[in-house]
Amino acid sequence: AAIEAQRAEDERRLQLMAAVRGEYNAGVQFHIQEEYQQAVNSFKLGLEKNDQLPALWANLSLSYAGLESYDEALNAAEKAMELATEETPLDSGFYQTLGGIYAAKGDLNKANEAYLEAATLVADTDPQAAAASYYNIAATMINSGQNTAATEALNKTLEADPNYSEAHYQLGLILLGTEMEKAVNHLKTYVELTPDAPNAAVAQELLSQLSP
Repeated sequence: AAIEAQRAEDERRLQLMAAVRGEYNAGVQFHIQEEYQQAVNSFKLGLEKNDQLPALWANLSLSYAGLESYDEALNAAEKAMELATEETPLDSGFYQTLGGIYAAKGDLNKANEAYLEAATLVADTDPQAAAASYYNIAATMINSGQNTAATEALNKTLEADPNYSEAHYQLGLILLGTEMEKAVNHLKTYVELTPDAPNAAVAQELLSQLSP
């Protein structure tokens, strides 16, 4: 009888795991299709079955962010961080999203902490992703008028990915009037890398004014 009871319990757990996985996979697909409310609904159904999985909370946070429901997104993200372990860590993408959530809520310090964590997690394995995180730090600094900190972050962006064109453009703008030669070089590189970018015409006009 004990063996039968254990077998029944094991079967129940397997069915529950399959149901949770099904809701998780459905939520991911909805999110990919930008059907964020349906994604939220699927992740919440999964959490009703098992609310101890950080991946479910992390993806719920991502979908709430897609809906621009930043308070709910932050609550879900905090739950994901609370539950994460060495065996079930949160990835760089999670911290990238978390940085965006904090930025949307106006907390630039926490946004930059999250972006830095995102960059650190992939610095050795995905330098382009690391560059994107450093650039996000730079963007928050530019938006708050902190050009020195922005310059530092932009230089880190280019250390990780020398072809990150927007970093060249922003450095070119920041250095105008202080380090003209560097500014010109960055603007030229931006135009060379992305001649059809929205700001390429602006950069070209600046170069025509600055070049002898």
